[in-house]
This record gives sequence, structure tokens and C-alpha cells, in this order.
Amino acid sequence: MEADKPSMRENSLQISVESKKISRFLSLFTAGVSLPVQTGTTLKELICNQLGVSENYFENRVQTIFLNFKAVDQPEKAVVNDGAFVTLSAAMPGLVGATMRKGGTLAGFRSGISCAEGEECLGAARGRITLKLLNMVARELGPTFLEQGVHLVGDQLAALLDRPDNELRIACREIILDGKSVSWEQLCAERWSGRNVLLKVMV
Repeated sequence: MEADKPSMRENSLQISVESKKISRFLSLFTAGVSLPVQTGTTLKELICNQLGVSENYFENRVQTIFLNFKAVDQPEKAVVNDGAFVTLSAAMPGLVGATMRKGGTLAGFRSGISCAEGEECLGAARGRITLKLLNMVARELGPTFLEQGVHLVGDQLAALLDRPDNELRIACREIILDGKSVSWEQLCAERWSGRNVLLKVMV
């Protein structure tokens, strides 16, 4: 995917980890990561054609979808504009999960918080979305997105590095910052606030 030119300098960070340790990075998707996309298209086209999620997975595994914090029943009609927030989740438990499930029998109970399908399209253009992945979807799709590269604000990276446990440091086999190999201590010593980061996590 062709990346947009960032509005300010963006640091490039590549981290190599053991495959079983990549789960330590999946919490990034709970807050959301930024991805450059072609906007003005439907949600299904964006997820399947642009981001490479298989249609079978999207139809059967992704049971709950939010666009700008509103539940979506017809992703093939919902339009994604620049700056949109997209959340993908597997089936959620209980009554809340049944109510929020796309096309579910209880969808009528949330009509006031559902995305109006076919909302006004601002036109096709390069832009960015914030992608959030929850539960099993984060575990199954997250590693692929991390390998392709996700865009973060510096505070997100700082919060990840500032965890009290030592597991993340142990998991990192190699760290490349802006083309140069650095140690864990050097990475943590950077002042990340106010910076943008393109993060790739390789196994």
C-alpha cells in the first residue's frame, strides 16, 4: 500500500520479535492505529480490497463492526471518509453482543446508534483511518497489520515501552530506528511525545 507523505517528520521503527511474543504489541489495536487508505469507498471494499482481509473472514469471523462508533449492518453500503474510526470485532458475549452483531435479529434495538448506510460521500481521495481491532480479530489480524506497518503517535509508543513488566524487552531480538540498530535502552530513552512513528513488527 502506498503511504501518504506525513504532515510532519515520521520516525521509522522496525522491531524483530519471536513469533509467540508478538501478542505483546496487540494492545495497540485497542486504542487504534492509523492507516493510509483510499477514502470515499465502502467499508467492505476498504477492508477486503485495500487492507487485504479475505471476504470469507470478513463475512464470517467479523461479527461486529463500528464506523465512527456507530454499529454497521451493511458494510457494503457504509461509506468511509477521511479521518474515520473503524472497529472490527468477533462475536461479543451476552445481550450486548447479540444486539451489536451485524444484521442480527436484535439490530432493531439499536437503531438510534446505528450508522446510516450510504451516508454522504466526500469523494475519493487519499486519507487516513483509525483502525481498532478487538478480541480474536486483534489476535488473528493484528500480526499481519503489524508486519505491514502501522502509524502511531509517539505517546502510544511511549506507553507501550513504559510497561512495568520486562517481557517486551526480552521479546525484542533486533530494533532498527530510522535505519540504525539501537538497544532497548536507547529506544526507551527517546522522547516520543509529539512525534509520529511508522512501526513494523517482524517475526
